[in-house]
Amino acid sequence: MAKKLAAATAVVALGLFGAINASANPALANLAETRDDSLAGIKASLANETALTNVILGVGAEPNTRNLVWYTDSENSGAPIVELITADKLTNGAFPERGATRFTGNEIATHVAGQTQSRGFEANVNKITFKDLKPGTSYAYRIGNGDTWLGQWQFTTEQAGDKWSFFFTGDPQIGASAGHKGTNPMERSWQADTWGWNETLKLATKTYPNIHTHVSAGDQVESSRTSQPNSSQNQTEREYLGYSYPQALKTLQNAPTLGNHDYYTGGRATYQEHYNHPNFDQDTWNSWWAENNVLFLHMNTEFTGPDAFEAHDAWMTKVLAEQGGKYAHHAVVMHRPLYSTGPHSTSSATDDVRTTFVPLLHKHNISVLLTGHDHSYARSHIVNNFYPGTPGNNWKDQTGEVINLGTGENAPKEVFLTDNQLVSIVANSASGSKFYDINEADQPYLAVKNQEYLRNYTVVDVDACSFTYRTHRADGSSEHEVNSIVDEVRVNVPNARPTLDANPEPLTITQSEASSADLLQGVEHSMCDADKFPVEITGDVDASKLDTPQTVKFTIAAGTEWEVTAEREITVVKDPSISADKASYAQGDTVNFNIDGFAPQDEVKIELHSTPQEVATVTADANGQASGSFVLAADTTPGEHQLVAIGASGKTASADIAVVAKADDKDGKTDKDAKDGTSKSIPPTTPAPTGSADDSAKGLATTGSEDVTAIAVFAVAALLGGFTLYSTRRRNA
Repeated sequence: MAKKLAAATAVVALGLFGAINASANPALANLAETRDDSLAGIKASLANETALTNVILGVGAEPNTRNLVWYTDSENSGAPIVELITADKLTNGAFPERGATRFTGNEIATHVAGQTQSRGFEANVNKITFKDLKPGTSYAYRIGNGDTWLGQWQFTTEQAGDKWSFFFTGDPQIGASAGHKGTNPMERSWQADTWGWNETLKLATKTYPNIHTHVSAGDQVESSRTSQPNSSQNQTEREYLGYSYPQALKTLQNAPTLGNHDYYTGGRATYQEHYNHPNFDQDTWNSWWAENNVLFLHMNTEFTGPDAFEAHDAWMTKVLAEQGGKYAHHAVVMHRPLYSTGPHSTSSATDDVRTTFVPLLHKHNISVLLTGHDHSYARSHIVNNFYPGTPGNNWKDQTGEVINLGTGENAPKEVFLTDNQLVSIVANSASGSKFYDINEADQPYLAVKNQEYLRNYTVVDVDACSFTYRTHRADGSSEHEVNSIVDEVRVNVPNARPTLDANPEPLTITQSEASSADLLQGVEHSMCDADKFPVEITGDVDASKLDTPQTVKFTIAAGTEWEVTAEREITVVKDPSISADKASYAQGDTVNFNIDGFAPQDEVKIELHSTPQEVATVTADANGQASGSFVLAADTTPGEHQLVAIGASGKTASADIAVVAKADDKDGKTDKDAKDGTSKSIPPTTPAPTGSADDSAKGLATTGSEDVTAIAVFAVAALLGGFTLYSTRRRNA
């Protein structure tokens, strides 16, 4: 019997309730009913389902890929098949007959899975990679065998950009069955662990439907330490059935981390079967993947000891050399913590991890560290290559640095990292399968520690500057509501720290530029977010203070550990100008001019507009001044003109002058009514000048043009007149 999933992010997990023939029921989602996610319903599903199990959609080797893994029992492993299509091409949730990308045969890697007795039935493990996915796009995929479709889901790729978010969870550890502490009402069973795990992810995805990525801190299952892993007494494979039960494991891209329980004898043999790990290193069991602006490095904390540092270091060096430059942020995810609050905080195993990984992360300038293992929540102070020393109340032989900006309720909500500093987050249990009490030993490296015996999940918001960690309670108590916040902090990471030229070159501006000049022009600076960290400018520029250096101060991220400042000298000088000795000139007159406010020794070209005509060149003296003259051409068009001074320095100035026709011009007319008793030259009527569009729009006369049109009209009229006279005489003859 098929059942329908109510959540919009997944169509249906029909494999949990038996196979449906595709030809008889093509619209799988439409035939489904609400899935029973109660503890009783989960127990029934986990006890009876074998056809399609362990479906996990994983991160891919590249951001535009996804890796899929699934198990099918022997009856449904003969001809595995997968189809992928963009979700907008579904009809009422059903795949079309054509148009989907189909994977069969050698495109699907398949083999018989191990630990049959632990699982209770024989199964095949199948793996495939979806490639060339587009960002911000919803896809549907379905899994089948031959002509029978077993299950169908949807997923959405992350929208490309610097701002995005992912879920981070700690220690589902399905099968630990030891979470009955405090107010936690959970039954002690691996099925109850599955229920808690599923409830957490349902709440997270409902609260944040636009998050499409999930990162786990490890210990996905409890596993067994038995030396005979393929045994009916070993629950490892059943625990994997529980871990992969939530819809989020099929609809988000999931990135697991190797935990100590995953690595125990019972789970080690099949750990790599249950995940389709990208970029997995067989020597260290480290792996990496990336999304948007973050490179994730998953480190194996089960590998410590004398040779571990060199092996991990070689792997990190290679990956960062090849991939690090592509991504702004580098985040390390590992299971065992460096700075936690539970009983593991003082264990010798944790001391081994610190000995290996504290100097390793410092060497590679890692500022983002996500961990689990201690089944309690902890946020570290800012630490710099900090090794707490010998575990115990006194913590002897400490090295490195802890920057304590406040603890508990006084812990900062935003911190700014510099150089090789980092802040560590330790996730509490996401399933409730196990909680640890807070260790009473002093932990000098912790800003926040919390244990309320309530399931947690963390949302990590990423942008160009920071990682913001917001940890939620996935269930409630008499003191706390469901989904309330345990802790939230914005960590501004060192690689995003602003830069500012400490010694900017002095700037010279003119009086007219003083109120609007870009005082930062030519000053090298950068910031990860100009809105959050704008350049603040203090100090006024007085436009009336000429030729006197004035100082302004630039500041970015004022009042924070990121604050950078610089001072710059600003000198205000006169605006460049040009003036003529008269306002009006007759054709052929001498124009005397002066320039001022130009750069010392500036070569200044003088042009007469409208149609640009170079009339003189002068060189400014040490004060930016010069004088000169030129003779107006006799054919200069009467009207309004401009003198334009153009300096080689880029400075320009202009002045208006008028040109009139000479009084004795043969085409001119004498104004007998002039009140001063002199003749006033009145230019003849002429057509519009043919100068530049801008100058014509200003009403400027065309410089140096002849009245060709008028001459042509006169000539044509004369010819026509002669022809008429000749014709008249012939008729009268």
